[in-house]
Amino acid sequence: MPRSPCSAAPRKRASWSTPPDATAQHLDELQFVVGEGPCIDAYRSGERQLWADLTTGLATTQWPVFTVEVNSLDVRALFAFPVASGRVTVGVLELYRGTTGHLGTAESG
Repeated sequence: MPRSPCSAAPRKRASWSTPPDATAQHLDELQFVVGEGPCIDAYRSGERQLWADLTTGLATTQWPVFTVEVNSLDVRALFAFPVASGRVTVGVLELYRGTTGHLGTAESG
């Protein structure tokens, strides 16, 4: 499963590290530009965002612009894990895949 690492500075200003592939780069840029998506929410809330299907339901309501655009990238599931230092979220690790489905127990921690 490809990963899309993004990080954010302690002052709540997001910045992204170099993604490992073109899709990851587009995912990061899309969320940064539209200001919505699982990575943004994981950073702001400090809670995991586990989205097994970005094409229906709550995902399309929660992130209307992001979900329309992400479908053009053939990304159907996205999982964002906040990275903390103490009680402060300092970044987010984001995983994605082109098929819908949940992470396995070992994958989701």
